[in-house]
Amino acid sequence: MKERARITRFLASGLVNTAATYALYLLLLRPFGHRWAYGAAFAAGIVFAYVLYRGFVFREHGGARSAIGNPLMYGAQFLIGLAIVEAWTVWLDAPAAFGPLAALAVTVPLTYLASRWIFTKK
Repeated sequence: MKERARITRFLASGLVNTAATYALYLLLLRPFGHRWAYGAAFAAGIVFAYVLYRGFVFREHGGARSAIGNPLMYGAQFLIGLAIVEAWTVWLDAPAAFGPLAALAVTVPLTYLASRWIFTKK
């Protein structure tokens, strides 16, 4: 039951974070292009997600593991997401506005598993 509640809180916080950062991405897309817009929105999402994961989703801190693991997880997530956005936009010639949604389909499950390991003491 505890794991189901965590997943529910993770998805709820992710929806809020996604809506906010997607709006920022769309706002920045035209003036800065998909690469810079994705980078800025992703950076804003990191701050928001860290606060939510630590205080709302997992309700604990993983100690030193989170200090090291969190930046590594977000770095990997960014690179995977950017590669998907790039492939979506350049290789597939699909609308840039939907690139981050394709990236989320891949990165959300990976982020949950990594975050659970980072933020829990087990």
